[in-house]
Amino acid sequence: MKVICETAISQEADIRQAAVECLVSIASSTRLRGSAAETLSEVIRCANIAEDTNLIAELLIEMLKRIGRTMEAEIMPSEKQRELQALLCGIQVIIQTLNGCEESKPVILQSADQMMAMFLRVFAWQSLTVHEEAMRAVGALACATGPNFAKYMPEFYEYLETGLQNHEENQVCSISAGVVGDICRALGDQILKYCDGIMRVLLQDLYGKPAIFSCFGDIARAVGSHFERYFPYAVAKLQKAAQVSAKLDSSADEDVVDYVNRLRKGIFEAYSGILQGFKDDRAELMMPYAGHLLQYTEAVFTDKKRGEGVTKAAVAMMGDLTDTLGPNLRTLLTGCTFHTDFLGECFQSDDDQLKETATWTQGKIYRVLES
Repeated sequence: MKVICETAISQEADIRQAAVECLVSIASSTRLRGSAAETLSEVIRCANIAEDTNLIAELLIEMLKRIGRTMEAEIMPSEKQRELQALLCGIQVIIQTLNGCEESKPVILQSADQMMAMFLRVFAWQSLTVHEEAMRAVGALACATGPNFAKYMPEFYEYLETGLQNHEENQVCSISAGVVGDICRALGDQILKYCDGIMRVLLQDLYGKPAIFSCFGDIARAVGSHFERYFPYAVAKLQKAAQVSAKLDSSADEDVVDYVNRLRKGIFEAYSGILQGFKDDRAELMMPYAGHLLQYTEAVFTDKKRGEGVTKAAVAMMGDLTDTLGPNLRTLLTGCTFHTDFLGECFQSDDDQLKETATWTQGKIYRVLES
């Protein structure tokens, strides 16, 4: 099945036929379902969006119909759950693909109500695996619809909160936290009316999930100075997480190393978002924590098992710290020189994005030191 579809794509054959074959396999063959779902996603990604927008729109409608038929049964057997999971994954890819082209974005807006109604039906089913795929699709829809996503929040919020509260299922909680970030970027300060509830749930997390900390940054960036009411609680949790990450032995097994890296990345992303949110009129709130942030960053810099994602987040945070506090940071920057070596390491990287961030951060630091 996969070979047939890939051959069709490579030969620029009828994409409609390839997509239909994938759908048939998803619906009728347990053995081929995983391969067909994967290939369907590739068929969509490889489509010429400018030329095939109508075709992909038709495919989206067909997939929504199939989801509706799949959910008609009062009890959904595991096989049907796997079919639904595959279809939701395909819809997520369609949304992301259509959102990548300005000409095709209207297709998403035209079908958004129907898609969201279907996703809400999916959340009513008690299946964590299906919920994960539906949550990912909702995140993609929020990114695609932007401020228009606000109209779905009253009904969707309870499911989002449920996902965030599922601390025992790391994957569900982490995906839900990622969707909070998608919604914050889509709605901006329109998310404010839901922030009390979201922050209450996030602050109840006792397990130190890295994705939770990234959420702090997403919310602060979206609501700006309004984040002040949550700041004391968020920063206390971030400082505790920093202490935990410092105590964990990064020379231990790979699972510990991975957790430490994800935790540090989440901490740096949180502070970056808070710094950006406070920059215009609450920058002074961050000054008491500047020394701690620089010391923590230096400690992370010395860790040889530091992940690349941690490096990117740390360098970006240093730039945001300098950009937000400006000349007030001069004395602290003069007293620590590790940033020269840290940025020098970044300039040796093959990652152009990291080099670009390091260049931006270096410029901010030099401007403060020379002021």
